[in-house]
Amino acid sequence: MLTFSACQTQPTQPASTGLQKQASGFKIQTTASDSVKTAVFPAQIFERKTGKPTIEQRTFLLDAADLNQRFIFTLINGPSGKARVSSATVKLNGKELLSPKDFNQQVGTLSLPLEHLQAGQNTLEIKLASQPGSAISVGIDLFKLPENTPGAVHSLIEDTPAVRQSMEYVPGRIGIKFLEGMQVRLQTQTNGQKQLVDLSGISLISLESWMKQRNISTIHRAVGLSPEQLDQDEAKGEALLGTDTPNLNLFYYLETSPQADIWALVDQLRQL
Repeated sequence: MLTFSACQTQPTQPASTGLQKQASGFKIQTTASDSVKTAVFPAQIFERKTGKPTIEQRTFLLDAADLNQRFIFTLINGPSGKARVSSATVKLNGKELLSPKDFNQQVGTLSLPLEHLQAGQNTLEIKLASQPGSAISVGIDLFKLPENTPGAVHSLIEDTPAVRQSMEYVPGRIGIKFLEGMQVRLQTQTNGQKQLVDLSGISLISLESWMKQRNISTIHRAVGLSPEQLDQDEAKGEALLGTDTPNLNLFYYLETSPQADIWALVDQLRQL
């Protein structure tokens, strides 16, 4: 019943999935509503023509306010059953992203974070020098980081090196967010230990067991205001915007060793 991330230094989009009770206590949901991606250059297919190498250019616009966000370039070699390209060059605003040495018949998908973006018009240039009829699909996604949302959570972290390597996070800190509809609180037990409980009665035993096995005992609320104040803020936000807003009582940090493999822990949490 939670979504999670290595804790970023900047906030990200929260999930908007509904509550589902499970016998095991948790169910990770990664539905379309969880996605944090926005396509700034929707995927397009480029096909090698006969004759000289095929060169095509496409442009797309970016707002200056978005330049500090994270952009991921994704290329699929041989989309929709087409033959794969064995030689291509991809440039962004005149800077080479991919060269012919990056392509062969074994290369299926390439994904990398983007630099050299600029406010206003950006130009993508594709040069194909492979067999006629071979093709690639190219797209660019923006992972937007909205304001005023705790840095405790990603709604969905793609399990790809390009996404994970491009993220900045606090070593040893994992951010989690429980699903909307839950009533999770951090309570102090008689032994002085902090413990997460759900006031609606949903069992958190799976998470508790996982934390004990990995000696994770330190838990922080992501937002310092009282639970009552955060509930009121959620109600005010929904009344003002006319749409669902995240309940900030559902955001928490788990602290572990700075040397811990954060992504391994995140992948383990996916299984709860």
